[in-house]
Amino acid sequence: MKATDYTVQRDTHRGWLIEQNWLNQWEATHPDYDPTPVYLYDGPSDNRYVTGRTRDEVIEEIDVWIEENEDD
Repeated sequence: MKATDYTVQRDTHRGWLIEQNWLNQWEATHPDYDPTPVYLYDGPSDNRYVTGRTRDEVIEEIDVWIEENEDD
């Protein structure tokens, strides 16, 4: 009997997780994404999040975000 691999392959681009939400919209989040601080003493939120109508649009938005916000 052959073992079955049930490992889920995550869709990513440049480390960002790409998914379709329950409204069938495409979105991507950075691995360190944290939308809101919970407590007053928490640091600032990490809002690295982009959306698009298609997967290709999300990939373009990721690239634009990185180009505009990260040092070379």
